[in-house]
Formats: sequence, structure tokens, C-alpha cells
Amino acid sequence: MSNIILESFADLLRKSRIRVGKTMGQIARDLGITVVYYSEVEAGKKPAFPHGKVDYAVLADSLEVQESALKKVAELDREKRQLIKAFGCTDKNANLAVAFGRRLTKNDLSDKQIAKIHKILNERD
Repeated sequence: MSNIILESFADLLRKSRIRVGKTMGQIARDLGITVVYYSEVEAGKKPAFPHGKVDYAVLADSLEVQESALKKVAELDREKRQLIKAFGCTDKNANLAVAFGRRLTKNDLSDKQIAKIHKILNERD
């Protein structure tokens, strides 16, 4: 899961679709959406499909990926877009903030790691 956190939903869709040898039209038909809408999401022009807009089980089956991975990357993509919109941060910094937030909410950082992060954040350029 470590690298998948930093992969965009659009990248995951595109790489998976190409890997399975399907067209955007085939995936869109499987999902019951227009190819235009699908292509905008795959290009990263629109956010990951909202819950209820598509059946993630069908998408996972069509792309031959785990449904849970698709949902996780979609959720992270939406969170990242919110950060960019709210704070005007770069895509790279939004990825970092989302990954850091995930680790914090899971209490997945040791005291030593947190001390290192504090030290870095308190450094002056």
C-alpha cells in the first residue's frame, strides 16, 4: 500500500486499463457512464468517481484490480483535491499531506519519527 498512496486515481485507472488491454469506451460501457466522463476522470480533469456514481466492484472487475485499492486511491485523490483547493498547495505537497495525515490518524508513527518530523518542521531555511 505504500506506493499506491502516492499514485493518483487517474494514473491507476490509465495504467490498469492499458494493462488489461481495454479501451476507455469498453470501461465506460461496463460502468454505464459516457466515455467523455470516463476520459475526463482518467485524465485527471475530474475527481475520482463519487460514491454511488459508479459501481466500484464493476470497475475493479473490469480493470482487474482490487476494489479496496480503487476505493482507497479514490478517497485519497478526493482528499488531495480538497487540500489543493483550500490551501493552494502543489500536487506534491498535497500528496505528502495526505500520506502524513493517514499515518497520524492510524497512530502509525513512533515517538522517534515524530521527533524527527518536528525537528524538520522547526528548521529555518
